[in-house]
Amino acid sequence: MATPTLSPCRCPDAQTPLHQSSNQMFSIDARSIALLVLLCTAYLAAGCATTAHGPDITLVKGDPPGAVAVKHLDAEALDAFDRLADDRRQQVFRLFVTDAPPGAPPVSGKISRQGSELVFVPRYPFQPGMIYQAALKASLLSPDQATVVSRLSVPALPTQAVTQVSAIFPSSEQLPENLLRFYIHFSGPMSFGEAYQRIHLLDDQGQPVVKPFLELEEELWNPQMTRFTLLFDPGRIKHGLVSQMELGPAMVAGRRYTLVVDAAWRDASGRQLVKSLTRTFQTTTAQRDRPDPAQWKIDPPQRDSTQPLTVLFERPMDHAMLLRVISVLDPTNRTVPGTTAVSDHERKWSFTPQSPWRTGAYNLAVETILEDPAGNSIRKEFEVDTNRPAAPEAPGVVNVPFQIP
Repeated sequence: MATPTLSPCRCPDAQTPLHQSSNQMFSIDARSIALLVLLCTAYLAAGCATTAHGPDITLVKGDPPGAVAVKHLDAEALDAFDRLADDRRQQVFRLFVTDAPPGAPPVSGKISRQGSELVFVPRYPFQPGMIYQAALKASLLSPDQATVVSRLSVPALPTQAVTQVSAIFPSSEQLPENLLRFYIHFSGPMSFGEAYQRIHLLDDQGQPVVKPFLELEEELWNPQMTRFTLLFDPGRIKHGLVSQMELGPAMVAGRRYTLVVDAAWRDASGRQLVKSLTRTFQTTTAQRDRPDPAQWKIDPPQRDSTQPLTVLFERPMDHAMLLRVISVLDPTNRTVPGTTAVSDHERKWSFTPQSPWRTGAYNLAVETILEDPAGNSIRKEFEVDTNRPAAPEAPGVVNVPFQIP
């Protein structure tokens, strides 16, 4: 421990520095020295001295806080951290949700050195109103150091709901019984870790469908945490798998189902949704063949205009993929810059160029990973019939030509 600093300070009930009275300086004789020692002893007992202390674990300021900082580590401990391999560094600091069930894993994130501090950044934002317990295993930095534990409370935010479900895709009221996924869009960032508690599928009798979804530990969010991908359990879709044989298909053609998104789902600020959302749809027979670009209808725009190019598909396609796997190539085989839009229950794709169209032969470059809502891609079917010879897979990209006269 460092030697306490005895530079001039004021005790709580003192009006002048310790080394000086209101009228004169202390005489430096034996009596004065004894008096000075007595006063300093009382000063230290009152807690007025500045003393060194061990590591301090605090939340980094933010709304909500975005990281945890470990402060007041000495140079030896910091140097020891720098020498650790990355996997060992992650063992130095662990963060847990206080009310998590026994055996729950620590909060996912990464710790690194930033100047004279260690900073832990969680993979997903801290939840307002949540209490966390931090543990610094200081023995990994210095053998004679004990583990430092600290409780960290993230302040709660105002409870007025502002976030809501903004869209659900596929958007059609008729969906195949072997539907593979839903995309649920929100008006603002959402929380991580409670999706499967807040989404329910009800049959036409209002009863919950048993285990229809594939519940993944790593929820499928876009980077902005505004779009959640909800997968149906493939074992309930493909024939001959254990889940379907034991529980049957998740949905049956000819029946109505309702997807329910619970208002209790919290957004990234810890607030509930504005309201619950229900989406009712009718199921049709299973879609098990590949989409066929040869059946697409292309409506070319007028030359010297910025009218949109439109493409009508023979079936609805995957909304998220339509926004990223189709591009337009000009007569020189260069990508045409512009913006895309999807409409008509995902049966229509349109492209508006930045510059006017020119006469010539163009191509749609379509990545064959493009799927329909049942997971059948241009490349291959989602479920392969083992009783038939397998059809060859399509190449990675197919070109669909069109002409602007």
